[in-house]
Amino acid sequence: MKKPTVSYPTELKQVLSTHIGPVNVVRYNNQTSKYCLSGGADRTIRLWNPSAGKEVKVYKGHGYEVLGLDIAPDNASFASCGGDKAVLIWDVASGTITRRLQGHFGKINVVRYVGGGAGAKDGGGNVLVSGSFDSKVMLWDMRYVVVLLTGTRLAPWVDRFKGSAQARVPIQTLQEARDSITSISIPPSSADGAEIVTGCVDGVVRSYDVRMGKLVSDTIGAPVTSVVVSPTAPKDSVLVASLDSSIRLMDRTNGQMLATFKHDKFVNTAYRSQVAFGYGEEVVLAGDDQGCLWAWNIIDSKSLMEQPEKVHDKVITWVESHPLNGEELLTASADGTIKVWGKKKEE
Repeated sequence: MKKPTVSYPTELKQVLSTHIGPVNVVRYNNQTSKYCLSGGADRTIRLWNPSAGKEVKVYKGHGYEVLGLDIAPDNASFASCGGDKAVLIWDVASGTITRRLQGHFGKINVVRYVGGGAGAKDGGGNVLVSGSFDSKVMLWDMRYVVVLLTGTRLAPWVDRFKGSAQARVPIQTLQEARDSITSISIPPSSADGAEIVTGCVDGVVRSYDVRMGKLVSDTIGAPVTSVVVSPTAPKDSVLVASLDSSIRLMDRTNGQMLATFKHDKFVNTAYRSQVAFGYGEEVVLAGDDQGCLWAWNIIDSKSLMEQPEKVHDKVITWVESHPLNGEELLTASADGTIKVWGKKKEE
């Protein structure tokens, strides 16, 4: 009987290549994860069926590059951000912009719905979180958008809210960071937005408990470019990537480092690159500045390859694991492509 081995999708299935210039972000949709959205330097957002290699729709409305995307839990709308210094809310079906959230004074690097993720249900998404070059994290009330789109009169206060300044300003601003916010992760269990984890260029990972007014800071030292809470144990651990060519698995309860994933040939010192847990959290996946895709066994922290092949011509900007099965993986790159990876069929 063969001993089971740790694996991840390594066979190239599709190349999605209609973006012009770097692709900065790619995200699966919620619930089914059959589709994905991508955003790039060409100021467009594109909806794909990745397994089929088909572009479904193009969304245009940004005046500058798109740096961040997230999809509402019901998949009916999505949020995007970038160099415009505003978060745009889109209707997926019509492609229209339903709301602009303005308040940041610098480019916005990341946006996240609360209550999102592959298993998200229609009840989430009341709060949106954005992080910016201006070092601020802002929380936005999305219930106003629902009222605007449906015309539903939910309560007497709604009419007052629709015409007031509260409809256009964040409900809360977190200002503890000392440099650009690069990454935000919302624990799946945090359906009401109580917990927010942020990564910052100042080298600190900050975990907010908004309801309790509590902040826990863990200093990494090097600029942090990616934070990803564990999908299966979000209260216990978080994956942190930084520009010292290191990825760390941190214990959220006490700030201790559980493991470090690195290699002499793995170089990530210049660009933001989103890392990911592999499906089932058997592996940690990351792209480097040369366009190589790396994988480490999460148990012993060893690289699965001594020197991975170069899979993109330029830096890999984003790695996205399929959240519902281990059969698919997405990588986005500054070379203008998104590559869809699948598992090789056993002989």
